Amino acid sequence: QPNEDGELILAINVKNPPPVTSQKDKNLTVVMRSSIGAASVPDELKGTKLTSEDTIEFKLSSKFVFSGKSLYGSSPIPNSGPFPPQVGQKTSYAILWEVKNFTNDILNAEVVGTLPPNVTWENITKTDGTPVTYDSASSEVRWRIGTISAGTGVLSPTMTSAFQVAVIPDETDRGHAIKLINPSRLMGTDSFTGIPVSEEIDVLTTELPFDTSATFGDGAVR
Repeated sequence: QPNEDGELILAINVKNPPPVTSQKDKNLTVVMRSSIGAASVPDELKGTKLTSEDTIEFKLSSKFVFSGKSLYGSSPIPNSGPFPPQVGQKTSYAILWEVKNFTNDILNAEVVGTLPPNVTWENITKTDGTPVTYDSASSEVRWRIGTISAGTGVLSPTMTSAFQVAVIPDETDRGHAIKLINPSRLMGTDSFTGIPVSEEIDVLTTELPFDTSATFGDGAVR
């Protein structure tokens, strides 16, 4: 009615994953147009345009994928020690972090995770040129990525970082898998929307579901 306002609520599903096929598939938006007009025009206003239009544009945040693996044989870093792990003997493993990104650059990106007290940092890393550091005081592993370009892992190779850790199981570990790294989190800022983004992955253990050299039960200490 005249002098009243109203509200319309709607939801739009976007394609998952976004259809990125070239460098042009970047900084995507949803454009919505609205118009309103009089149901009838009074005689004295005939010939007058009694309609109004407006447009609003929504920026779409980028979809990104952060994943992690613990590896022994199928590893970019050679490992050593008994496998499956044995009480009182040192076995090394590689932790592999991987990042894919679709439609917007992610700025100031970094991954942070901490090692449990019984896991040691072996100071062996393999990355694509971005630094991985370890703080012994906080047991914190930090992968300083910087910018994750749109199309990473889709139009260009996946960003990866691997580092070696080791563990010496004790008697209380027998029959169980050992936690190698606590939950890890990727953080950054979407360059197009300006919105902080983050994603967390769960703990990684001596169970190696992504290692082709491992079989079921190889993660338990003998």
